[in-house]
Amino acid sequence: MTLCADVVVPLPLERSFRYLVPESAGKALQPGVRVLVPFGRRELTGFVVGVSGAPPPGGPALKEISAVLDEEPIFSSVLLSFTRELARRSYSSWGEILQSAVPPSLLVRTRTTVALTQAGEQAVRKGGLGRREKELARFLGGRTYSQAFLARKLRLPNIAGLVARMEEKGLLLVRKSVGRGIERRRVASQEGLSPAGTQLQFDFPSRAPSEPALRPLFDRLRTGGFASFLVRGSSRRRDEVYAGLLHEIVSRSGKALVILPEVSLARALGERLENRLGKTVAVLHGELSESRREREWRRIREGRASVVCGTRSALLAPVERSRLILVDEEQEDSYLQGHPSFDLRQGARLRAELEECLFVSGAGYPTVEGYHRAREGGWLIDLGEETSRVRVEVSDAKLEKSLIGGRLKRALDDVLSKGEQAIVFFNRRGYATSLICSRCSHIPKCRRCDISLVLHKRTRKLVCPLCGETETEPAACPRCGRSFRARGAGIEAVEEELRRLFPGAPLAVFNIDALSSRAGQEAVLKKFVRGGIKILLGTELLARRRDLGAVPLVGILAPEMTLALPDLRAGQRTFQALLRMIRFCRAGEGSRVVIQTALPDHYVVRSAAAQDYGLFFGEEILFRRLMGYPPFSEMAEVVLEGRDLRTLGREARRTAEEMRTAAPSVEVMGPAMAAVPRVKGMFRVQVVLRAESREAIDALLARSLAPRGGRRSVAILS
Repeated sequence: MTLCADVVVPLPLERSFRYLVPESAGKALQPGVRVLVPFGRRELTGFVVGVSGAPPPGGPALKEISAVLDEEPIFSSVLLSFTRELARRSYSSWGEILQSAVPPSLLVRTRTTVALTQAGEQAVRKGGLGRREKELARFLGGRTYSQAFLARKLRLPNIAGLVARMEEKGLLLVRKSVGRGIERRRVASQEGLSPAGTQLQFDFPSRAPSEPALRPLFDRLRTGGFASFLVRGSSRRRDEVYAGLLHEIVSRSGKALVILPEVSLARALGERLENRLGKTVAVLHGELSESRREREWRRIREGRASVVCGTRSALLAPVERSRLILVDEEQEDSYLQGHPSFDLRQGARLRAELEECLFVSGAGYPTVEGYHRAREGGWLIDLGEETSRVRVEVSDAKLEKSLIGGRLKRALDDVLSKGEQAIVFFNRRGYATSLICSRCSHIPKCRRCDISLVLHKRTRKLVCPLCGETETEPAACPRCGRSFRARGAGIEAVEEELRRLFPGAPLAVFNIDALSSRAGQEAVLKKFVRGGIKILLGTELLARRRDLGAVPLVGILAPEMTLALPDLRAGQRTFQALLRMIRFCRAGEGSRVVIQTALPDHYVVRSAAAQDYGLFFGEEILFRRLMGYPPFSEMAEVVLEGRDLRTLGREARRTAEEMRTAAPSVEVMGPAMAAVPRVKGMFRVQVVLRAESREAIDALLARSLAPRGGRRSVAILS
């Protein structure tokens, strides 16, 4: 009997495709298996999500699956259901989400190579080729290159279509090879299959019996079923709560999924858990080798791991029947997955709901939405504030005549005279944010993005901060011939000023331009820890490190820059960034933080200086209420992209009008150009939606976006 399979592919498409099942696979084919399928001119790895009977007579001719790559499903029915719902709620591709859940070593890699034929060589000599055809043919010469390399090197638009057309003309020889990552049936080793006997040899300190505030959390863990809690408190106190929860789970042979925002945190926690629980702990993050990641994934899938600890990718780990899903540092923006697009925090809560287990998020300074909803819903576990705070001074930058103001300079003089160290933060790349002509005010901009090029004085280059396009610094304005002047200081200018003020102090810069490799970053940090660097100047890249000791002085320059961004969470992000930098200062006599800002009276700066989350939350929630922003509404941003602005604008206007007609209860704002109107040659137009309920926005988006093709992204802002 002929069978059909519904297959999703790892492309930005919101539908499945039907293929005929080869007779060799027969009834053995099940949902959750990877297959190789013909898709247009390519062969892609797809994932079977359904199997049905023979297609009805008279329907379109179906292609046959090229190869079945797995003997058994690599995705359980539970994980398939979760990823399908995650894709639906985040308006992402189900196939792309499934692909990101597979270890890289198991992905099927296809390679397309391109070479000139004799006819192609003759056409180059005789002429008659189009401009793009000539450019590609001359670059190839007598050599063979991969199509991916040609796309990177030549940057020709739609090079796949160009190659296909030249192949049809007989000008190119195109070869395709497929490396198949075959998943074979493996017999699980006995090691770790019954971990409870070894787990009970280890112990965790638990606050559960001694704190009444924690009783609802532990009671719900024991009774089972879905429940959500937000634990607010210092990292030390949160760790004690987490330890108690994990102790409760592993002592009953349960399973837990622990997700953290950064690799360093996941690695450190994984090591601590492995010391206590041995090989029943699995760790997943992006810095593991392919072979190690596959081994960990297999252990999880075979049920030999009780606790899975990792970063974003751990959300899609094949854990069966978890009793706890825990997300720490829930305020971190790194939980926003770029491609495929989804918010890990919402995804983790969704998985806990579907699997009917306990969901716990934690933070010292939670997101405004998370804290408000937890407090109003009665599922907030507040462990209180830390009693010890560092001394913070705020300096008005408007009264200073130098990048390094008088108060910060005196503080640096003081610590350096004692042979101590300081950290200075300034979150702006390059030497100057832009150049401007002294006569005609021309500003050099990126040819592919509508954004000013940043001057890097060390390399004498102008660099686009979005796409990385570089140009040599011009000697004069191309329009009028006059000289340029720098505008807006960057970190290189701060470095120059610090070296001028403190010529004898060893100084290092920690940012992505100065230290692009991880090895270089680690070398600088080791030297700083040993005392070989007295002033460490860094950006947000340094602020996110957690493996540095505290210093007696921290300087923070111009933190108000992020407050000017067109972002409803600008205040929250600035407050959290300030606290992230303040924590580098050690508590005690003589230690201090100096914040040099043009907005010394802004509530974000004042509350961060006081290290008072309650003060910040009170002001921010009032602002959100007045503006009708989340958590007092549900919002979504739809960004449409295209190379032709006229066509894109017409499509955006039509989309916005259809949305207004389809859902009068949803406020449709726009269309308008996005904050950055063009990125990598693609124009960007945004439409913002606001409603009282998420359901209203979901229904409208499903109805309005499903029939439309083209490039777009959807960000849920609530």
